[in-house]
Amino acid sequence: MVRVFAALLLAAAGLGLARASDVSDTLDDIAKCSAIADNAQRLACYDAAAPKVRAALNVETKEDGVTLFGLDIFGGEDAAGSGEATRPEDFGKQDLPPPVETVQQGGVITEITIALADAGVSKAGREIYVLENGQVWRQKEAADLKLPRKAAGVRVKIRQGALGAYYLSKEGTNKSVPVERIK
Repeated sequence: MVRVFAALLLAAAGLGLARASDVSDTLDDIAKCSAIADNAQRLACYDAAAPKVRAALNVETKEDGVTLFGLDIFGGEDAAGSGEATRPEDFGKQDLPPPVETVQQGGVITEITIALADAGVSKAGREIYVLENGQVWRQKEAADLKLPRKAAGVRVKIRQGALGAYYLSKEGTNKSVPVERIK
């Protein structure tokens, strides 16, 4: 019995050392990535290291979960779906929409939905839209989207049209205006 207990204790100690070694190796990989000067190569290095970081920190992502037709077949529910905050920055924001929603086709973003930080009118009479992410868009043609006086917080959708055109609409409406990004 003592031998079995000693063997289990040694196995547990070995497992702990292996885990510490994995964390150390992962940190070394991250340090190597930060030394790369070329932006694309550095990003590729970080992308390659990301699964090792999640494994070393024992963090599960949606990609790690086992699903069948989009449903968790083991019945687990992630913290975001359960309404319970697991990080201080998530406390109280379970019902808030994400800051920027995107639609992609073939890996290319074709549409974003985001809240306005502000809106105004240029000297030429064209509306200017300042998004929460800092982007600034200007109307290309005179049209009225019927935004409230205080436009901050109003969610808008910007979609890419044909031949490089972009159209902005207030979320929940079908009326859109052609816009161009100026910042």
